[in-house]
Amino acid sequence: MKNHIRFQFDDDGDGTGALQVEFHADGFAGRGHGYFDTERLIRQLDAFSAYPLSAGNPPEITSGFLNSLGEMEDEHFHFSVFPVDATGHLVASIRVVSPYSVASDTLRHSASVKLRTTYAGIERLVADMQAMLRGELSEVLLEADG
Repeated sequence: MKNHIRFQFDDDGDGTGALQVEFHADGFAGRGHGYFDTERLIRQLDAFSAYPLSAGNPPEITSGFLNSLGEMEDEHFHFSVFPVDATGHLVASIRVVSPYSVASDTLRHSASVKLRTTYAGIERLVADMQAMLRGELSEVLLEADG
């Protein structure tokens, strides 16, 4: 199978759910999840449809523990897309980290990959992910371009 990122959504039935991710690229692999407000996530995905995407401020989806000020303190899930050249090639970046625990801070795990893709690939990803979040698809696959 090509290098890819696979997403699934476990709906909690209360307007939130876990976005599960599994990825493989050139012998590297990982899986993890992040918890999201479903409607907010659907709206956040719209930012990935912008043209051109910003290299300095790329669209991203993140999840983790927030501090008392509402700022990300311990990120567990990060997905972003940014341009890699002026010819329409993009990079989709996924990173997952096990949650912080005082008892096991030295045993934290992380995994990440970056895949080459295109605007057309991201356009399909956005439409399919929004459909998945509405319960219309069971999973979404982003395959590397090239």
